[in-house]
Amino acid sequence: MIRKLLVLILVILTGCVAPEIKDTFQKTSRAEQIRSELSNTTLKRVFVVAHRACSKNAPENSRLAVVNAINMGVDIIEIDIRKTKDGKFILMHDTTVNRTTNGKGQIKNLTLKQLRKLHLKGHDSQLSKETIPTLSEILKLAKGKVMINLDKAEPYFNEILPLLKSTGVSRQVIFKGGANPKEVYECLGIDSSVIYMPILWIDKKQKVLRNNKGLFNLYEIFPLNKQVRMVELVFDNLDDPAVSSDVMQSFKDAKVRSWINTLEVAHPIGYSDNEALKNPDRIWGTLIQKGFSIIQTDEPKVLLDYLRIKKLHN
Repeated sequence: MIRKLLVLILVILTGCVAPEIKDTFQKTSRAEQIRSELSNTTLKRVFVVAHRACSKNAPENSRLAVVNAINMGVDIIEIDIRKTKDGKFILMHDTTVNRTTNGKGQIKNLTLKQLRKLHLKGHDSQLSKETIPTLSEILKLAKGKVMINLDKAEPYFNEILPLLKSTGVSRQVIFKGGANPKEVYECLGIDSSVIYMPILWIDKKQKVLRNNKGLFNLYEIFPLNKQVRMVELVFDNLDDPAVSSDVMQSFKDAKVRSWINTLEVAHPIGYSDNEALKNPDRIWGTLIQKGFSIIQTDEPKVLLDYLRIKKLHN
């Protein structure tokens, strides 16, 4: 009690928060709460991932899209990373600016100063006031508020890690890809707070899990993520061996959460966002019953409303 009073007096006298209290705030942030819930695989909860940060009512991968996603209450924002000519990281899905801005050219041939002059197009292809954000800006904006999946970041893990540490968001970030366990260990280190999510499918000849580097041992990589374990599964339809009852049970036994996409650009046959808008029980409901507890969508608001009705989200 005396120690707490001394800390309170220090705050009043100095007008600032003592380091001990600041740490407590960080540990109880919304992002930290989401991470904790992701780690609890017994929790009956489905997590919503906003593709390209909620691009329905804002330009994709824009600052406004990130703000909208956070305010909406999504659990994870998925954003795409590209590197400029002068070595800066920005948010952009394509290798060129042609589709999403009023400019033209390869990102790798343009400097950040040149890119800053462009404006992003919205979902309706109309030009907006939004400009291209840097990764650093978005990390600072999202700090403590939401988990962050960095897509297209695999070639740059070693370069991005220092930025995550300097902005204090390492525990919020999810890397994903097809690296083998040895490569992941060498890059992230055993004690990394960054979550690594393998992308897996079934080798139909040998009927075992694999990624693009070869056969995959489910238990081999997860000492890296002792508390948070997740995989993204790639498959054509719900009859695929990748989502057989045995495979899904193996994930459950290993306390691994399974990620599924219902995006128009990436989804199992017949299980897309457009179909979910017509019949959410048949699409999202079926996938949840199958064992998926992380869904990436272009319709985060509709999915959140559905999950709240089903008492699968707060």
